Amino acid sequence: MRAWVALVAVLLIAGPAWAQGVSPCVPSTATHQRWTMKTRAAPAGGLEDAQAVTIRQMVRWAVPRGKNLIDEPIVERERTVVTVRGFVRLAKLSPDDCDIHIQLGAEATRHHPQIIAEIPPDAMALRLRFAVLLGVRVTKAAKYFDGAAAVPMILTGYAFLDSSHWSSRDSRAGYGHGRGVATLWEIHPVLDVR
Repeated sequence: MRAWVALVAVLLIAGPAWAQGVSPCVPSTATHQRWTMKTRAAPAGGLEDAQAVTIRQMVRWAVPRGKNLIDEPIVERERTVVTVRGFVRLAKLSPDDCDIHIQLGAEATRHHPQIIAEIPPDAMALRLRFAVLLGVRVTKAAKYFDGAAAVPMILTGYAFLDSSHWSSRDSRAGYGHGRGVATLWEIHPVLDVR
């Protein structure tokens, strides 16, 4: 009898977490630009010194001209750990590298700037926590959240300049970087989710 009670308890606790987990993913490409930068570990001193910034501040950060794909900081700001508050507007698994791709908006509705944040595939506990807080299973199919459906979240991680999307037509937001995304500055990797 106790075994049945324990099994039911596990299913009641783990069932919703599994349903709100992350689908399996196999990367579609073998190499990824700036992978060392995108998968950095948290600083040795922890995340207590993270700099609080807003999405609107990140959108105003200068974006250096051109594509620079070196696997080390392009500018000093990429050494900074930041904490940003916002609303999850989109979440999906990126098929190329299996990162959880997040579009975080300054507000819960469409016409406000958004940034990208990414959780790498090796951060399994963090990925599960994100999915549980979001309340849905994260898959390769993009899930959109607008208005009351947009989920407020606080993300902490390294400032990262995704210059692979740089374009002379729009040097701040680039091309192919996501609808509504207003800057090439991202949080990548995300190191904490609340």
